[in-house]
Amino acid sequence: MGKDKLRRFAENLTFECFVQPAFEEAFRRDHPLKGHWHSDFFHNDRPIVLELGCGKGRRKSCRLC
Repeated sequence: MGKDKLRRFAENLTFECFVQPAFEEAFRRDHPLKGHWHSDFFHNDRPIVLELGCGKGRRKSCRLC
């Protein structure tokens, strides 16, 4: 594993905004936030934009809603 990766994984669990569903919840049934991200998580009507890091300074932006 990369430098401090396990420490960073543990730190993620301390963030209030971190969402990590269990395998069953993600793949075998709907997540409780499905269709309700704007109202229940973000509390606004702005579009959701996902930016994924691709390494080497490149990134990909995708508008989700």
